[in-house]
Amino acid sequence: MDPKNRVKYLRKSNNLTRKELAKIINYSEDYIYKVETGRRDISKGFLDAISKAFGVPRSYFFKADEYKYNQNNDKIEFEDFIREHKVQFYGQELNEQEKENIIELVKVALKLQKKNS
Repeated sequence: MDPKNRVKYLRKSNNLTRKELAKIINYSEDYIYKVETGRRDISKGFLDAISKAFGVPRSYFFKADEYKYNQNNDKIEFEDFIREHKVQFYGQELNEQEKENIIELVKVALKLQKKNS
């Protein structure tokens, strides 16, 4: 589901009209209509406002459908996040092997932390 459809989905699943949502997030009804129909790109400010209104992280709007997202619990598995996103480190995009190496490093670090606790 793309970001514009996620906006529409959240609005409709919360039984809100565009007018009602506009009042909540302090954006115009027309702006919401244009976002939902793809006639306008989603601005960072709009994304922040709608995320706050529905209690979801901004990343919710860009997640692949296979993510197990629970609206009441915005947790996502670290491994899924690293593997499925374009992740950069110092401006360089990580390749698949580098992503796997990072996942393994985090696992080792967590084991060491538990051992030392």
